[in-house]
Amino acid sequence: MIDKSMASVREAVADGASVMIGGSGTSGMPDELIEALIDRSFGLFGIGSEGASVGEMIDGLTLDALQGLTGVPLRMAVPAA
Repeated sequence: MIDKSMASVREAVADGASVMIGGSGTSGMPDELIEALIDRSFGLFGIGSEGASVGEMIDGLTLDALQGLTGVPLRMAVPAA
């Protein structure tokens, strides 16, 4: 198995990148990644999530901070049933 882990968010995510946030409820939310993206304060091209529950778990302050990184309004997309 190839180890694809990175030492830091700065190493893993380049300026202008798009980031897809995965997870399955609170057990799969990448809290540390989200916090690191906010703390890093750099320009993201986009942030996406396919899980409806993810949007409910990201509070308004966090969503505002992530929106500030992208410079565009963020919406959580829910897959069609």
